[in-house]
Amino acid sequence: MLRQMLFLFVFILIGLLLGKTGKIDPDHTGVISTLLVYVCTPFVNFRTFARNFTPAYIRRGYLYLIAAAVVIGVLHVFGGWLSRKLTDDPYERKVWQYSLVVPNFGFMGYPVVGGALGEEALMDFMMFCLPFSLYVYAYSLPVLTRAKPSLRGLLNPPMLAIFCGMAVGLAGLPLPEAVTELIGPAADVLGCFGMILLGAVLSGFSLKDMLGDRNLYLITALRLVGIPLAVGVPAMLLLPPQMGMIILIFCSLACGLNTVVFPKLVGENCLPGAGIALVSSTAACVTIPLLTKLAERFFF
Repeated sequence: MLRQMLFLFVFILIGLLLGKTGKIDPDHTGVISTLLVYVCTPFVNFRTFARNFTPAYIRRGYLYLIAAAVVIGVLHVFGGWLSRKLTDDPYERKVWQYSLVVPNFGFMGYPVVGGALGEEALMDFMMFCLPFSLYVYAYSLPVLTRAKPSLRGLLNPPMLAIFCGMAVGLAGLPLPEAVTELIGPAADVLGCFGMILLGAVLSGFSLKDMLGDRNLYLITALRLVGIPLAVGVPAMLLLPPQMGMIILIFCSLACGLNTVVFPKLVGENCLPGAGIALVSSTAACVTIPLLTKLAERFFF
């Protein structure tokens, strides 16, 4: 796990360096974002579900959906309560709440779990992430962009790739070798390009400005330590070890770029989201390996 986190951190630094030296314009990272959303993430989603989403898998995989729904409910309520204590700004409350509920499970979680634990564990992880994807696209994205929550938000390439992968997996259709060879390289670069994008976007902000909000340190501590202890440890105690570890890793992930991208779309302050993305992504390189190592020692 430490190896995967260090690799991702190096790519964040590469993105920061490319942004600060003008090789990538932080305001024009749309090409990278488009490739990640329309190519890399859908390929990962389709490949994983097409290979692993079988009738036999559903008989145990549905437990991840139930567990995720419970976690979303608890964190949504807790995040809403805490955000009201932290600020009087209505929009900033939404940013803090989102940061507590939804971590960077795509660009960080997928490559970390897939690289460290393999595709079977990645399938379990993605099943747990599925309700969070529904929460993001049907609720959080509209709320943060001042639109009405709608199920139409689910009609996007990553979600459609999951639905197509489910259909292929349930039908038992084997993926042709040519398709696997086509998908593989694009899917495998998700982590590195996702972290380069993160670094490049953050390079457009002043470090002093990003780190000036004291609330981000509390949110980061809760995101990386408090929530894993409050949710992940009970999961390790009450659920099968593999399932508990998947939930612990998910709860340990850093915050992503949505709290920068979404506010930017509607002209709101991006600094809180940028600050927490930088601090949590950096600190996660230490906290995730540490928490998973402790979990392996005491629960396996």
